Amino acid sequence: MLQKAIQKINQTREVRKSTSQHHSHFALHRGPEESSSDPYSYRRKLCFPRCSGVGYIAKQKYARIFGIASLSILIILLTLAACPVVLTDPSAEAAVAPVASTTSLDMTTGYVSAGVNIVLTSANGNFAKSADADKAKFGVKTNNYTGYTLQVVGPDDNGLLTNTDTSITTANTLSSITTPITEAVFDTTTYNNKWGMIPNKYVIKSGSSSVVIDNTVSQNFLPAPTTAGTTLNITDEPNKTSQDTYSTDITELVMDDYEIGLGARVDYTRAAGNYKNTFQLVAVANPVAFAISFDQTTGDVSNMPSPLAPTSTTGAITSITLPNTTPVRPGYTFKSWCEGTVGGTTANPATTCTGTEYNTGATYYLDQTITNTTTLFAVWTPNTQSVSFTLGTGATSVKVCIVAGDCTGENLKGTATSSAPTVSGLTYNNTYYFYPTFQNTTAGEYSFGSWSTGNGSVGVLGSVTTANTTFTIGQGNGVIVLNATPTTFNDVFSGKTKIGQYYKMQDMDNGTESKMCDRVANGQSTTLIDIRDNKTYSVAKINGNCWMTDNLKLGYDATNGADNTTAGVASITLTEDDSNIVFTEAETTAGKRVLTTYDLQTYGKNTTGSNYCYGTYNDTTQTGWGPAYQYSCIHSGVTEHSGGMTVWYNYTLATAGTIIDENTTSSSPATNTTEATESICPKGWTLPSKTQIDSQRNIASFSPVLGGGYFNGTLYFEDTHGYWWGSTAYNGARRYLLYYNGSSLYTSGNNRHDGLYVRCVQAS
Repeated sequence: MLQKAIQKINQTREVRKSTSQHHSHFALHRGPEESSSDPYSYRRKLCFPRCSGVGYIAKQKYARIFGIASLSILIILLTLAACPVVLTDPSAEAAVAPVASTTSLDMTTGYVSAGVNIVLTSANGNFAKSADADKAKFGVKTNNYTGYTLQVVGPDDNGLLTNTDTSITTANTLSSITTPITEAVFDTTTYNNKWGMIPNKYVIKSGSSSVVIDNTVSQNFLPAPTTAGTTLNITDEPNKTSQDTYSTDITELVMDDYEIGLGARVDYTRAAGNYKNTFQLVAVANPVAFAISFDQTTGDVSNMPSPLAPTSTTGAITSITLPNTTPVRPGYTFKSWCEGTVGGTTANPATTCTGTEYNTGATYYLDQTITNTTTLFAVWTPNTQSVSFTLGTGATSVKVCIVAGDCTGENLKGTATSSAPTVSGLTYNNTYYFYPTFQNTTAGEYSFGSWSTGNGSVGVLGSVTTANTTFTIGQGNGVIVLNATPTTFNDVFSGKTKIGQYYKMQDMDNGTESKMCDRVANGQSTTLIDIRDNKTYSVAKINGNCWMTDNLKLGYDATNGADNTTAGVASITLTEDDSNIVFTEAETTAGKRVLTTYDLQTYGKNTTGSNYCYGTYNDTTQTGWGPAYQYSCIHSGVTEHSGGMTVWYNYTLATAGTIIDENTTSSSPATNTTEATESICPKGWTLPSKTQIDSQRNIASFSPVLGGGYFNGTLYFEDTHGYWWGSTAYNGARRYLLYYNGSSLYTSGNNRHDGLYVRCVQAS
């Protein structure tokens, strides 16, 4: 039997290290008998365990009673190590599985049974205790940094030693003492047929506190262990090596040595024989003490989880579940918890992790060999943002770039236009560069005006007054407004000479250069002066054309007549330098063009010798004839409808005498259908074409007035209409015109002998 015991001792020397990654592997080590649910301990009663080299060894001693007999009282101690505690290493949760680390409890045994020899020499009973050689001796070592708890556990709560001779049915048990006592107390008749154990260490508990007693000094005998167990020792740190240092390698550690002896007082009332019971030694790794705190790392973070700490002091913990709480940081999405070092950029800190990352609610494996005092740092992913633009009139696009001065290739993140105003995929808190472009078409030129942010925008503009500004992406950027500055008449006239406070209408024509009207932006207006008579006119850029928004007043006569009573006395003199005309050879010699004018009212009557301004039109043949198709006729006056000074012109005068017909009878009607290229407009200005007339429907900008028109010497529709000549032929006797009916502007055609207003236009 002793030889078998030694074989079992050898089995306890090695503890297999497992690399299992799941707690379920512990169950594979357990037999069909009763086993613990605690993964750090392994216990089976009254059987040989099969746990990685852990064995059961018993040594029996026999004694006899009555005089020369010796009584051997045997506690069979099942020396048990916890199966290797398998932990999962807290490595990355990503593609690879966790790496297992092994934390072990190793128990070895010397003497595996405890015995005491009693020789009865007195009927009153004798007391004896285990000699050193008869004590159960064993060792425990662990690399668990919180240490272990060692207990001896009984199979029941009776604490009896029973004679192994089953034929003896009475006086066959020894009962346990019930309280710790000293040897002196034990060696009294009160304790006859009682037994107790005397470990070298044991623990006295008082509430939640405990004290380990060195029993080599106090020499207390303890009651038999119950199913609740008697705690022999509680350590709070791993074993040390022979160099008094800690090691994670269990083979390098020095064991804690333990021994358990027995004591008994027996009298003649007990039968001789072998008394025994089987108890269990359990060494359990202490719960892992851990402290995990959470660091938001940076920024205005809310909804942070609370720190984690053990909630129980019983049972060993191999892992914990991280909180499902997801922190919130404006502009970012929580990515992971980092066990390591967090980094990133100045714009976006805490966006990278050098170490192990965990998701919320992930399993965090505790390593028994370290302190597990850990700070997990929040790692953030910047949210992608969109920036929308409102492009003011004249702003055509905005390029959004990641590199200053380079909007090519990957550096260009997007271009916003009026039809597609949003650029997406921008990173929160990053700085981007804006490069706006502006309109430079026949509708006019624009340049940078200013930036502004719309409601709800929390991004930061580097400058509101610099075209190529920076913008740092915020959370919920709202709308960014690009305001363009239109090119004005003052801009295009810059450097030109003024007459008084006004620039000259004639300076709008740059000759071979682009017309200045091309540069003026739609909607711009100003007041210019006609150097021929120093009358001023408001002008505006409307639908790509610069229009006079006052009626032409050249030839105005305060007496309301062109020539009083004598034909040909009054006249209008034009030159190439100041008017929209091209000289004939004779005019070049003379240096001027003189237009003799007749009064539409006086000389428009059908009277002999006074019909210079009279004309006829046949609706059926759409032809006309009469002097008014040849002679220049005019009438001036002051009407409240036209805002004061007003002049009406027939078409011959409106075109500076260029659109005329020599024949004045119905047999030779007026048939001129050429485009009028000359006019009494200032140099650089002309009569509007049909296309320009058709495009002019902007009442507010055009400022139309009433005042009617002269038809055969009589003013009609003074209170209801206004009429303005165009340059395009309607037919041989009529021309297109723009007319106003008091509410809207329309295109129509009228007889050339009629007297209508003139407003000049400069095409872009």
